[in-house]
Amino acid sequence: MQSTRLFGRLILLALVAALPRPTAAQSAESGTLQLPGAALPYVVEGKGTPCLVYGSSVYYPRTFSPRFKSALRCVHLTERGFVPGATRRDGVPFGIDEAVHDIELARRQLGMERFVLVGHSIHGLVALAYAARYPQHVSHVVAIGAPPTIPLPADSANAYRARGLTPGRQAQHARNLRALDSLVAAHPRRQAIAMYVANAALYWADSTYDATPLWKGMVMNDTLTADLQGGSFTWDSARTPVSVPAFVAVGRHDYLVTPNLWSGARVPFRSVTVRVFERAGHTAQLEESSAFDEQLLAFLAGRG
Repeated sequence: MQSTRLFGRLILLALVAALPRPTAAQSAESGTLQLPGAALPYVVEGKGTPCLVYGSSVYYPRTFSPRFKSALRCVHLTERGFVPGATRRDGVPFGIDEAVHDIELARRQLGMERFVLVGHSIHGLVALAYAARYPQHVSHVVAIGAPPTIPLPADSANAYRARGLTPGRQAQHARNLRALDSLVAAHPRRQAIAMYVANAALYWADSTYDATPLWKGMVMNDTLTADLQGGSFTWDSARTPVSVPAFVAVGRHDYLVTPNLWSGARVPFRSVTVRVFERAGHTAQLEESSAFDEQLLAFLAGRG
C-alpha cells in the first residue's frame, strides 16, 4: 500500500482535411478563465487544427516540438492544482471527474466546439475521461504516459520495474536521491518539484536528465495536488463504447506509469492506438519528439 501511495504521489509530478478548422475564439495568445474557486491561466500557441492541452500553461509548452506546433494550434490550459489559492469546487475533492468538469467549463468560455484533446501523465487520464463524457467536442484524444486507471495496478507496475531497473539505473537513482536535500534547498516550498527532479531514473530514458528547467515558474497547490494524485478512477464496464479515436503514447523506460499497464487495459473507446517509444520514458513528446510527432500526426490524419 505504501508503494502504491508513493507512485500515486509521483504520477502528476513527475499531453488532415477531416479535422476541424481553427475558430476565431482561439485568436487570443493568453488569458485567464474564471471558474468556481479558481482562475485558470491559459496560453495559445501554434497554428493549424484546434487543440487543447490540459495540465499547465507553463510546463507543457516546453515539451512539444516546433513541428507539433506547426500542425496544431493549442490552448494550454492550467489545471487548478497548479494555481495558488485555488480551492475545491463546492468543497468536493479535486478528482478526475472534477477536472473533466473544469475542462468543460473552460471549453465553453473559450468557444471551442471540436478539438484534439491532449493530456500527459494523470492529465492523460483526465483527457480520456473528458472524451468519453463529451465525445461531441473531441475529434481525437491523446494520452501520453497516462495510466488507464488510478491507483496503478501495483503488481504489474512493480513487476515491470523489477525487470527494467538495471543495476546501473538503480545506482544512478540512489545518487540522484542523495542530492535531494540540495534540490529541496533549490526549490524552496516546492518539495514536490524537487522529488520529481530527484526521481529522474524513474521518469526519463536518460537517468541523469535534469528536469529543473521544465519546472521554472511552476507552483503547486498542495491540497488539490494531493486530491488528484490520491484519488481513484476506474471505467464503468457497462459504458457505451466511445467513437472518439484514442492515441496512447508510452515510453519503454517509464518506470512510473509502466507501459505494460496498457496491455489488455479495458477502456471504453472503439479505437485505441497504443505506441511504445523505445528511447523515451514518461515524456515521449520531449524525449523522442521526432518519432512522436510522426506517429501522432499520422494518427490525426487517419494514417496511424
